[in-house]
Amino acid sequence: MPCALPATGGRDLATVLSSLQRASGLSLRALAGRASLSPGFLSRVMSGERFPSWKHACSIARACGADPEVLRRIWESSNARRDNQPRLSTLASALRFLHLRAGSPTPWAISVTSNNDLDEDYVAGLLQGTTTGPWEDIYRIV
Repeated sequence: MPCALPATGGRDLATVLSSLQRASGLSLRALAGRASLSPGFLSRVMSGERFPSWKHACSIARACGADPEVLRRIWESSNARRDNQPRLSTLASALRFLHLRAGSPTPWAISVTSNNDLDEDYVAGLLQGTTTGPWEDIYRIV
């Protein structure tokens, strides 16, 4: 009996594919075999760590007994959102991103954490993108 696609309600592709897998009653390993994918790759797709090509998403849907053409709308929508995500294009923007994710410690706090090997103004310049430094310093900040 083919399983129906769940209503998405704004959920992403990984959530829909995981719901399909659960509804099919197949283990991840069994689904991977039916879809001709590796269990590791399928696990990363189901967790949202990897985004599958349409070919792979279609294989997963068929293996679960779902209509791939219904899944296509969800895949296209998720792919469009993924393509519109801002990409980190410079080292400075990557450092700013990591700095924000770390709770935005002050340049002074980062300097102290480095045993004062990195000057507070130097750290501020690296985070603002107005200064460049060797990889060893970048590594210490990260």
